[in-house]
Amino acid sequence: MSTNAWQAYFDHVAATYMQETYAHPWREEVDFCLDIFDLELGARILDLGCGPGRHVVEFARRGYDVIGLDFSAAMLRETEVAATQAGVTVTLIQADAMDFQLTESVDAIVCMLEAGLGFVTLDQDPQIHDSAMLECVNHALKTSGRLILGVPNTYRFLRHHDPHNSAGEVFDPVTMILGCDLIWTTPEGSETTVRARIREYTPPELRVMLEQTGFVVEHMFGGTYGRCPIDFEEHIITVVARKVSSMIDIHGVAT
Repeated sequence: MSTNAWQAYFDHVAATYMQETYAHPWREEVDFCLDIFDLELGARILDLGCGPGRHVVEFARRGYDVIGLDFSAAMLRETEVAATQAGVTVTLIQADAMDFQLTESVDAIVCMLEAGLGFVTLDQDPQIHDSAMLECVNHALKTSGRLILGVPNTYRFLRHHDPHNSAGEVFDPVTMILGCDLIWTTPEGSETTVRARIREYTPPELRVMLEQTGFVVEHMFGGTYGRCPIDFEEHIITVVARKVSSMIDIHGVAT
């Protein structure tokens, strides 16, 4: 698997990722997910874009069969260390979220904190990337299984975006794509900068894309847990969607 800009970035921030404040409420987020999923103990959960494993380990501690998937080898090493320290067994897979297959379908999938949708490189088509990711998710999930998906809150971004910023960000309102610089310091002390893009979505667009890939949207919340309404200040929109067997389940009529 070749390394792209986002993968290289997450490889380099893996060791310090858990220091970020937004990474801290993983227990509350797992509480929220399990309340939504309503699964029996031992059910199989896929954490897509699992990062350093905070949710993976917590799900496993509570008695679930957990798979952590990420394209960053460094993030998976952090997950492995965390699982060992917690005394739990998890399955870890290095793969791209837009191109993966599981040997057995899972009961639920969680993709928290902007872990996949909309994060593309300069040479990736956002529509193709995100549709491919959701198709892989649909294929991996049992019928009637639920997906919890975190995406950037476009309303907050538009409210606070400064078109004259000095951070190298360029936003195209026609395509809803934000060009941004990914910056990190190498172990040798030199600074590395690569260019990447983020495709911003509005809630209605998310609903359409999920329906097109075989899901019905059950809820959209603001934030990563708590069942709060979407507002203009939360960084994240959390979507709860259920895999359906046919378009009849989405619209009530055959299409």
